[in-house]
Amino acid sequence: MGFLMAKSSDVSVRAATADTEHIQYRAPMKFGGRVVSDVVLLNVTVDVETRDGRRGRGFGSMSMGNCWAWPSRQVPAEKTLAAMIDFGR
Repeated sequence: MGFLMAKSSDVSVRAATADTEHIQYRAPMKFGGRVVSDVVLLNVTVDVETRDGRRGRGFGSMSMGNCWAWPSRQVPAEKTLAAMIDFGR
């Protein structure tokens, strides 16, 4: 079992925020046997700091494709979407 040497470029997360953005499509889209007319994006911003004090900010965004990623006849789409957003946050 070894140990890791600390580098000045190692980062620590100082802050992270997540929010959602609702986008309505101009026309319904069919993919994978499902038809959707909108999407919810999970947007995340992360602030980091290196060991030597340099700071940076990054942004990422991912669509919450619950209709394709978590299709269910028993659980309503609103609930699978909410679960995916909760997990992402």
